[in-house]
Formats: sequence, structure tokens, C-alpha cells
Amino acid sequence: MFDNFRQCLPLPSGVVDGAEDEEKGSAIDVAVHNNLPIEITFDNTALRLLGNETEELWFKANSQTLIPGQNTIRLHCELSTSGNYVVETFKMNLGHLVFSHNFLHGTNKKRVFTLNKDPNALSVSIEQPAQASLGETQYFSVKVFSSKSSIKEGFLSVKAVSEDLMLLTMPNFTAQISEGIQGSIAADTSVKTVDLAVQENGRISLPQLSKDQVMRLFLPYEGLWGQNEFKVRIFASYTTTNGRNRSFSAAETIKIEMPLTVSESSVFREDCIFFKVELTCNGSIPVRIASSSLKPSKMYYVASFSVVENWNLVYDPPFCSPLQFQ
Repeated sequence: MFDNFRQCLPLPSGVVDGAEDEEKGSAIDVAVHNNLPIEITFDNTALRLLGNETEELWFKANSQTLIPGQNTIRLHCELSTSGNYVVETFKMNLGHLVFSHNFLHGTNKKRVFTLNKDPNALSVSIEQPAQASLGETQYFSVKVFSSKSSIKEGFLSVKAVSEDLMLLTMPNFTAQISEGIQGSIAADTSVKTVDLAVQENGRISLPQLSKDQVMRLFLPYEGLWGQNEFKVRIFASYTTTNGRNRSFSAAETIKIEMPLTVSESSVFREDCIFFKVELTCNGSIPVRIASSSLKPSKMYYVASFSVVENWNLVYDPPFCSPLQFQ
């Protein structure tokens, strides 16, 4: 029966322009030819896209009337994401009747769409923070940008994809909210601190956010030392102040750059241990050494160390600085 509605062709239309962008989000136009001599109204229509990152996307529309001949149906997706997606299935429902067309069967050429994140919807990004301390717990900087959406409530989920990455659980998080411009914190803006509850399943509760606000929090993790990147999957679900449910999904690769490599060696003597530490600059980033110290343990105490106090030295790569402790 689908032959009566053949020549079904999805056409990319990008993000809907106009004042209702927040309401409708990303859209795809589908061309359908009605071979019947009468108008017919379908209860709902849907287009399924397959991708590697978020697996699948559904673009949907309700109550569509097809006139005889060529028709164009605009379908919308509540999920904001990006990546390459292959068109798989188009469906039209009329009561208990389902008209379906699979684009991957037969000799049909694959239709691939490159989707971009909805610039007017909430988005989440994650990166290495500007400051990192060697030998201490490491953190990812997570930034939530509301854009043109006013958020009533929601949750954020970050899951590790890399096998050598473990995200640490916390009973709650402290976040900072400020005004933003295109996802960046605006200059001379006030900052509000909020506490975020963590649900039993690890989801982080999202607070109320006004339009163009940025929320930043730090997520602790443990990973294999020396890795230059980690992969995570981000998902956020939220409700806008006008009652619309939307979501965001992304697979992110976090670049890790350590401007300083620390190596150590020990020389054992009868009455002491000499502990040598070498600091090496990596890449092309200059490093400023502020100070150095060695904390004693229950079994050892520090007898002497390199006599350099109040360091304020900037070293350019590939400089190597030795420190010696006794």
C-alpha cells in the first residue's frame, strides 16, 4: 500500500529559523507523493536516522494531511546533537494502519545527513580545566549553556567511554552560574553558587537556568597517567519553563595536556636516601615554577632539599630542572 505514497524523499532543512526555534528545534523536510485522488490525513509521521554516537534519532510530526500529488512534511526532533546520520525508516500511521518505507533495503543509495547542534537549545561541553595539580585528584570542567532556553528542571549524565577512565561519584556538586555569551562567561558578570544533588543512578540534578546563562562544575576522575585524551558520553534531559521536554546528547573527546612531566629516582645510603626529581617541560607551553617541597612521612623526615625559595621562574620547553631531596 505504500506504493500509493511513493517518491518519499527526506530533504535536510537544518534548524528552523524564526521565533519558535526553542519550541521546535532541528527539522527535516520529507517529500511524499500521494498517488490517491483524495486527501488523506495521517495521525502521525516519523523518520528514523541511525548514527554511531547517539545510535538513533526520531524526527516526528502529528496530524499531517496529504493532498493528491506532491507534499512536503516537516518533521522535528526534540534531541539536540551533532554528527553524521543515515536515513533508515519513514513511517506514517493511520489508525491501526502503518505505512513504512526502509531506505536501507534494496538498491537504494544511503542518504547521509550531517546534523549540527541546535544553537538555541541547551548544550553541554566538557574539557580539561585551565589549572591542574600533579599528584592530586584530577577534574574535568563541565559547562552547561542554556542559550535561548529557560530551564525549569532537568538532569545531567556523564559516562566514561574510555576503558581506562573512571568518573568518581560524589554525594553532591557545587556549581557556579553566571551570564554567558555564546557559551562563554561574560566579563564583569555576577556569579551565583548553587548545590546540585546527585541521584542514586549518578545523574546530576540541573537547577533553574534563565536564558543565556552558563553553569560550570568540576567532575573528578581517575585515569591512566600519560593519556592524551579520554572519551565520554554526555546526556541531558530538561523541561523548559513553558513545559516543553527536550534533551541533549553528545560524545566528546577530551584532550589532556600536561605541560610538566615529573620523574623521580632514589639512591639508598646507609643512613639516608637521596631522592631526585626531574621536571621536564612538554610541548610548547612555558611553565612557571612557584615553589617545591617534599612532605615527610611517618617513616622518614626531610633532612635537606634544594635551596630555592620563592620560585618565580619561567622555563621554556624542552627545559629540564632537577630537584634533590635528602
